[in-house]
Amino acid sequence: MRKTKLKEMYIVRYADDFRIFCKTKTAAEKTRIAVTQWLQEKLKLGVSPEKQECLTSRKSIQNFWDSKSNCLDVSRTGRKLTKAEKARYGKSKQLRYIANEPLYPIGYVQHKSPMNKTITTYTSETGEINIKLLHQPLYGRSIEYADNRISRYNAQKGKCAVTGKDFEAPEEIHCHHIKPKNKGGTEEYENLILATEAFK
Repeated sequence: MRKTKLKEMYIVRYADDFRIFCKTKTAAEKTRIAVTQWLQEKLKLGVSPEKQECLTSRKSIQNFWDSKSNCLDVSRTGRKLTKAEKARYGKSKQLRYIANEPLYPIGYVQHKSPMNKTITTYTSETGEINIKLLHQPLYGRSIEYADNRISRYNAQKGKCAVTGKDFEAPEEIHCHHIKPKNKGGTEEYENLILATEAFK
């Protein structure tokens, strides 16, 4: 960070309000101007002048609920991290605390890769079947099942998993559980597969 022209800052957000914590007042003023311009020019959002202030965190300031709060000092120490927090963020030198609570470094926030990375080519036929699948009665099944059935249809590119042939109508589609429900199978995406009714 110090070898670049980027400014170090911390953003704390609550609903549509946020606070930006900077190292110096000069950096805070520059950041306020840059953020205001970006919100107005790029996102076409209105910014209320009375809500823009540069305050020192050592003074008593209004918190996000419009009540007076104690000073919000950014510190390198705070409460003991939980086991999960320590596993994810414990090694980070960027971890800071406000009011004894940790601010997680954005660079350490993890995500899962999508299960299906293939690109589905939508046609009017596949789109129509998607819509009909969406409106099919569930007959006591869960919403999870309905969502995963549509996801599986798209992942299989509208083809039967057994024959490889295109489904021509939603009535042809049968959603099989790979591990049957009576043997502990679930309605999760990984446990569903689509085939024609003939393979039921």
